[in-house]
Amino acid sequence: MKKQPRHGLSLIEILVVIAIILVLLGLLLPVQANMRRSARLVVCQSNLKGIATAFRHYANDNRSYLPDETIEHIWFVIMAEYGLENVDVLQCPADTDSFAIGLSYSWRNSMEVEFVQQSLAGKSLDMISTSSSLVMNFDAIPGWHTESDIQVAVVDASVRLMPADEFQQNMALPVQ
Repeated sequence: MKKQPRHGLSLIEILVVIAIILVLLGLLLPVQANMRRSARLVVCQSNLKGIATAFRHYANDNRSYLPDETIEHIWFVIMAEYGLENVDVLQCPADTDSFAIGLSYSWRNSMEVEFVQQSLAGKSLDMISTSSSLVMNFDAIPGWHTESDIQVAVVDASVRLMPADEFQQNMALPVQ
């Protein structure tokens, strides 16, 4: 009697294949996590760039003046006329708490600084001498992207990660 040839894989062969797949998954998961973190950072930078650009458009329509204290609480409503009509722009993808407060970002108004001289509310962009480095918009809560950095947009609408201590020093600068 002839033996029939076996079709299929043995238990050992199946276990080896599963082990190889698990090793590959173990190598790819950290890479995927880093890619997601980088993607959230890029989306946040894009959001802040859009917000800073909207503030600059507002200033262009208002003789170079930024919103004053009377509308600083509802800036996001006013900025909808200047390109922020999509509310997704107001929420950082790394922010898991934004639904509680409604916004992931803030701006350098009189509620965010210790003294009125540090606020951009009601100031003219033409009168600001430190426009290239002065923080205008930022993550409302630090630590979403890294433990010690805050995503910021400066008055010239450029965006970058800023160390928390540098951010605090920048926010303490008087607006001139």
